[in-house]
Amino acid sequence: MTPVTKRRLTYRITDECPTVPINFFYKDGTPTPIYNDAVLDSGAYGIAIPLSLAVELDLDMTMLKQPGQTAGGPVDSWMTSADFRIGRAGVYVEYKDVDICVLDWETRILVGMNPIFKDFIVTIDGRDKKVLLVPK
Repeated sequence: MTPVTKRRLTYRITDECPTVPINFFYKDGTPTPIYNDAVLDSGAYGIAIPLSLAVELDLDMTMLKQPGQTAGGPVDSWMTSADFRIGRAGVYVEYKDVDICVLDWETRILVGMNPIFKDFIVTIDGRDKKVLLVPK
């Protein structure tokens, strides 16, 4: 899986942890509002979203046999796929049909290793408070 578009992206860190703007697409192709606080999580394998967002997007989900492991403990989890993009103001990288883990836990969106860290050289600069994503 590769991004539909490849661009260099830079964001200011405005929270305790690095975040990126992300939005998803409803089945009719309409984008959701931008979620500016998706956590860039090098400890997560993929993209994880709360169940409430998956329900809003009307995603088809398959329950996993094993619970998802979260900081709050194990929770029910499902797999689905969706289209999304990282970015805002016309500067973004778009992905199609990406596997996403859905957690029965009201958490922020987590953006993990697959696909972002696989497709980009990710630099988190704590001193200058910025995140830089450079396409590989």
